[in-house]
Amino acid sequence: MSAVAWRVGGFAMLVVVLRVILGLVMGVAPTCGSLWRGLCLVAVIGVAVAWGFRDARTDSSADLTVRWLLTGLVAGFLSGALSWALAEGLGLELGGNGLLYEVTSAASFITLLVFLPALIGVGVSRWRAGRTAVAA
Repeated sequence: MSAVAWRVGGFAMLVVVLRVILGLVMGVAPTCGSLWRGLCLVAVIGVAVAWGFRDARTDSSADLTVRWLLTGLVAGFLSGALSWALAEGLGLELGGNGLLYEVTSAASFITLLVFLPALIGVGVSRWRAGRTAVAA
């Protein structure tokens, strides 16, 4: 499987699982919604930064910008479509958004949540590698 396919699958499933958990928690404790949304946001951003950091360390010669942009785009589209299918098919409470919204607006938000933090991780990793090479 290609490098992009692993990332797409990982992020699409992460977003869907977090949305399902968020939907379940909101049904049980709706007053804690802001906290749980923030935790889900931090989880996606943290995984993206860590994976981008790791990518830059293991594959220092590759152009990771296109890889992470493609990952964000496809993961956003797939997670939106899968979330809509779960909401419609199983009746899960995942926001009540339509398919068009999920595959456009929600997908673009997920794209940014994956792409920008991953590139920050790549940049920090490459900056650190340059700093340690100069110091040594």
